[in-house]
Amino acid sequence: MEEGSEFTFLKTQRPYRILSLDGGGVRAVIQAVILSRLVKIFPNLLQEVDMFTGTSAGAIVAAALAVGIPPDQTVTFYEQEVGKIFKEGAMQRFVTIDNAIGACYSNEELKNMLCKEMGDKKLSDLTQKILIPTFHLDCCGTKEDEQPKASPARWRPEFYHNLPNSKNADTLLVDAVLKTTAAPTYFPIFNGYIDGGVVANNPALTALSTLLASNTAQIGDVVVLSISTGSNPKGIPKSAYKDGNWGLLEWGPHIIDLLLDSSTEVIDYQCRCILTDRYHRVDPLLQNEVGLDDAAAVPMLKQFAYQIDLTDTIKWIETNWNVKPADTVPADDLVDPVEPSKSSWRCNIM
Repeated sequence: MEEGSEFTFLKTQRPYRILSLDGGGVRAVIQAVILSRLVKIFPNLLQEVDMFTGTSAGAIVAAALAVGIPPDQTVTFYEQEVGKIFKEGAMQRFVTIDNAIGACYSNEELKNMLCKEMGDKKLSDLTQKILIPTFHLDCCGTKEDEQPKASPARWRPEFYHNLPNSKNADTLLVDAVLKTTAAPTYFPIFNGYIDGGVVANNPALTALSTLLASNTAQIGDVVVLSISTGSNPKGIPKSAYKDGNWGLLEWGPHIIDLLLDSSTEVIDYQCRCILTDRYHRVDPLLQNEVGLDDAAAVPMLKQFAYQIDLTDTIKWIETNWNVKPADTVPADDLVDPVEPSKSSWRCNIM
């Protein structure tokens, strides 16, 4: 092989493009804003995506994109509707004893909104590929391609997708999203499934692995754009842990975030090792911690997302995504509008 021939091969082949979106509750509005900004620079960016993947709130954004809802309308959804999803009434607090014995929120509002936009579409109905991680609490000790057996229960991840080797492509898109958004303590368990973030809050590696297993693309052709929901400033200083002799009381407030964040960082590291410069991640650090259900933070998060420097991301897309930028991009299109859009989350889907 002549020197430089591999580089030429990669550049002359059409890349297989994966857009990966982390989970993060209301912080997913950051993803929608980033994509809205990028689409103004690269008008065909999303049409050229071969595979969307998203976990939890990232799956809401991914599913919306997969059915043709543009990212700016998803921004509007977060501005106008997310407060209804994360609305806890006095009766809910009373019945669940201030959420000690029940989820904080009902999933009915989210289900109604998803059904209105996505209807009865199945994963197999989508033109582009999609993968949504979930976690099954009771698999009856079997794998998904086996018949149920009378054996002890076993929980395990399950990945809903419409690649050629899929065994669950006939699943309703709404159901897959409701499964991956069933965050423990926040929303009820949905049909035996909970939030995919417990196994793959950053779904990039899961999407890559499933793609390669389907023989749909070669690893040398795959490029991945991964977008987080922003990282909360986290850490435990020595002044807090002192001699390090911590028990359940001390670890309790930190353990969930620690496990989720560490898993996300490991997946980022693995993708960088495997794909090198064909993997790019946008992972801005938030100035202040924002909870998954802090709907009041959406305006701040939107403003924050418009301030993220996307210079490196734009250069990476130009080099690896093989899409042409717009001839001109008005500066006003890249800044936060003064007034939020009054349009609904609806769009006409052909």
